[in-house]
Amino acid sequence: MQILKFGGSSLSTTHVLKTVAFIAKTRCQKNRIAIVVSACGDTTDHLLQVIDLSLLGQQKQWKSKLAQLKKYHLQLLEKTVLKKHQRYTRERIEFIFSELHSFLAGVSLVHDCSARTKDLILSQGEILATEIVAAVLNAEGLSAVAVHAAQLIATDDHYGQALVDCELTEQKVKKYFATLSKTVPVITGFVGGTANGDITTLGRGGSDYSAALIAASVKAKALEIWTDVDGVLSADPRLVLDAFPLISLSYEEAMELAYFGAKVVHSKTLTPLMQKKIPLWIKNTFAPDVIGTCISEKSTDEGIVKGITSMSDVAVLTLTGSGIIGVHGVAGRMFTALARAEVNVVMISQSSSEQSVCCVISSDKQKEAVHALKEEFKLELKARVVQNIHCEADMVVLSLVVSKMKGSPGVAGKLFSVLGKNGVNVVAVAQGSSEMSISFVLSEEDKVRALNLIHGAFHLSLNHVNLFMIGKGRVGTALLRQVEEARVRLQDEMGIDLRLIGVCDSQKIILGNKPLEFKKWKTKLAQSKETLKLPQLVTSLKSTALENILVIDVTASEEIAKYYPEIIATGMSVVTPNKKAQTQNLNTFHILQKALNRGRKQYRYETTVGAALPVISTLQDLKDSGDEILEIQGIFSGTLSYLFSTLDKGVLFSDAVKEAVKRGYTEPDPRDDLSGEDVARKILILARELGLQLNLKQVKVENLIPPSLRKGSVAHFLSRLSEINAVFAKRCASAKQKGKVLQYCAQLKQGKPSVGVVEVNADSPLALLKPGDNVVIFKSKRYFDNPLIIKGPGAGPEVTAGGVFADILKISQYLVR
Repeated sequence: MQILKFGGSSLSTTHVLKTVAFIAKTRCQKNRIAIVVSACGDTTDHLLQVIDLSLLGQQKQWKSKLAQLKKYHLQLLEKTVLKKHQRYTRERIEFIFSELHSFLAGVSLVHDCSARTKDLILSQGEILATEIVAAVLNAEGLSAVAVHAAQLIATDDHYGQALVDCELTEQKVKKYFATLSKTVPVITGFVGGTANGDITTLGRGGSDYSAALIAASVKAKALEIWTDVDGVLSADPRLVLDAFPLISLSYEEAMELAYFGAKVVHSKTLTPLMQKKIPLWIKNTFAPDVIGTCISEKSTDEGIVKGITSMSDVAVLTLTGSGIIGVHGVAGRMFTALARAEVNVVMISQSSSEQSVCCVISSDKQKEAVHALKEEFKLELKARVVQNIHCEADMVVLSLVVSKMKGSPGVAGKLFSVLGKNGVNVVAVAQGSSEMSISFVLSEEDKVRALNLIHGAFHLSLNHVNLFMIGKGRVGTALLRQVEEARVRLQDEMGIDLRLIGVCDSQKIILGNKPLEFKKWKTKLAQSKETLKLPQLVTSLKSTALENILVIDVTASEEIAKYYPEIIATGMSVVTPNKKAQTQNLNTFHILQKALNRGRKQYRYETTVGAALPVISTLQDLKDSGDEILEIQGIFSGTLSYLFSTLDKGVLFSDAVKEAVKRGYTEPDPRDDLSGEDVARKILILARELGLQLNLKQVKVENLIPPSLRKGSVAHFLSRLSEINAVFAKRCASAKQKGKVLQYCAQLKQGKPSVGVVEVNADSPLALLKPGDNVVIFKSKRYFDNPLIIKGPGAGPEVTAGGVFADILKISQYLVR
């Protein structure tokens, strides 16, 4: 014998009713079957609405609503069953709605609906479903009969949440099934009956529970619950897009998932099945070929983490007092008082010092809970033995269900590490003695982000890193192309999915909680009607509720750099080639450092000095390993490196600058490079890495542009650039006579930074450069006689984008490990 249970969505349309008939016929080929049904579609909700309207005395409205419901059921019959097979079932539907009309007329007349009457009205939804499903099966050649479960499921008279007498129910079910031959019973779910013959309902999950009770009573081979999802999912698919169906679960694992919010199966459904060791299959009526989830004694899935659930609309109730440390019975009094007030406790957590006890309760019971505890501990409050009793609302309980937590060290550590890296604060933690789950409380606003973080961290899905880029210039364009080209490889090799969630320029912004197509970001940004409002940017990013947000600033904006501390404080990471944040005035710079020191936030700026060259990371490694940096020299501008290498070949200064502009080596205004300020910022960044408290004004700078050319348009500047050709020709010739060459060099000696044109020996590392290359020379106690040299390309959007990409990957690996 197999029991098949079909939920409301599985009976909501003609199409799925035909699928139900197909499934039933298929199962009948191998086993005897019985079917348990919920009300069709949203019938129960509609009946509740009709009850409310009748209580309000709104005659026209409740009658109209009831007529719509009748029409819906008749249409299901007419469109699914041939006319010659409809007569009996049509008469039954007409009779049931006539009865409903009478019940509701009485409710409307007396303006009262007792719990008993409400159960009687609601049960008609399941009765209607049995009649229609039986008619469909009979029309398809099966012998089926509609069965009212009030004669099978024995309950008390606690209407709305009736308690089942399992022993008596088993006797009744066995007796009824013994009378069946090949007939397929179609039984009402959700419904039971008292000893006096009154109809009762079984509460939330009642139809599944009915099916489980029947399956246990007849010792069925299996129970199949047919619904509208592919099985029990690893997380709520509305919140975690990568949620997937689990192949198998043990009863205990399924109960843990169900208790903390998994909607597919109710925990009480599992109890009778577990006692009789009957497997439960969760299947999808809309995709009957999908294997679904099997819940049985043992899970065949070898994964440690089975899934994560969330329970919203809860509050944290806390009792705090230094006077309760070591006092016996405090927790007992607390929970007794809550029980008297009919406040259900979902989760309990107590500090090891015993100074506070907190529990999680339903949000709608906050006032009752606080009042109950204040009454219970009023003497202790007056004597200040108990200092505070308060409730914190808008919280959520997340529960990670783990199959082998006892033998799997590091689960909790990984869990809290990934949350901490993203700035998600955990309010309370609890772990059951079964060691099958770990539950924790956090703010409702962090729910979606936390679910996705954990889902990825435990390899239930790819680890998503969500990129938001500020700026759309050549570096940004090259970067997003590089990311797109590497995405599939990174998913396969590192389990990291880099997703683009938004881009902005100085005027427009596109941002959402769903990924953008990399190929379409420019078009989407151009079409966007959303204007960029920098003060609201951080709030907008946070409101996406996405995990692992990484902000990439590819501008040279000082204004944007001022927002880095706020971005970092919210748990987001930053990658940038923008030098402004690291070279702003010391007070602002220290604000950024404090934001970084307050948590394990990630901020990478390797490309601010040497594009893709590992200059900053090398300096940090030398310093952290105890080496003492004595001197730094270098050519930090790919633009100026190209320029002076070209001058050495006899090219005129003006022609060299114009060619650098053409190749994309310079800023849009080449004076930004020629002023020396860019190089000054780079040597200042390195100086600050060594702990020197210096400002930009303390860097001695040689500006290559005479005062007369420092103002005006770029075109005007380039047209007059030949005026200084002679100056540089003369300096080049002078250096050549000495066997030297000119280079624009940055230096940090004895704590004093400077940048400017210097003459260097022709065999010096500073001279032996390809056009556009950078070089950095670290002279330290370890590298005294033979200084450490880093050399390579230091200009161009592709190289810089590659350096930014490398920083993105380093942060991504940190976030997900």
